[in-house]
Amino acid sequence: MLVARLWRLWGAPHKRHTVATLLLEKGENIKTIQELLGHADASTTLNTYSHVTARTKAASAERLNSIIGSVLPKVVLDESIQENNL
Repeated sequence: MLVARLWRLWGAPHKRHTVATLLLEKGENIKTIQELLGHADASTTLNTYSHVTARTKAASAERLNSIIGSVLPKVVLDESIQENNL
């Protein structure tokens, strides 16, 4: 019902891409988004209606940076920083 109201307010079905992308970006469960959009399976939602945004890429890079930082010894990180600042 909420999605149907949004369609009327926004007017264009292509907004489904925006809804799917924003909900995924905020961590919503893919099955929930699939049902909201009325898709038969989640692959349609993921492959057609969701997109990777700059914010999503940046958040992933930060998570990876945190993982790498927690695994590498501090000495290695300090030396690498010093080399890059030369």
